[in-house]
Amino acid sequence: MFKTRWENVAKSDRVEVTLGGGVVQMGVVDDCTPDGSCVWVRDSLGDRRLLHRHDGYDLVKVFGR
Repeated sequence: MFKTRWENVAKSDRVEVTLGGGVVQMGVVDDCTPDGSCVWVRDSLGDRRLLHRHDGYDLVKVFGR
């Protein structure tokens, strides 16, 4: 896993959403804005959450899960 720049996140990427070092959500990027400032992450229950990079969240790409 590694922290990633928001603009490098693509639809269907598996991510962990962290805030202040703690994981707040895991899921799949459902959609993102072209400039990478906002992403929608869908969790395993199908709930969709809109995140904005200026709110302090980090995205960590997850591989092999």
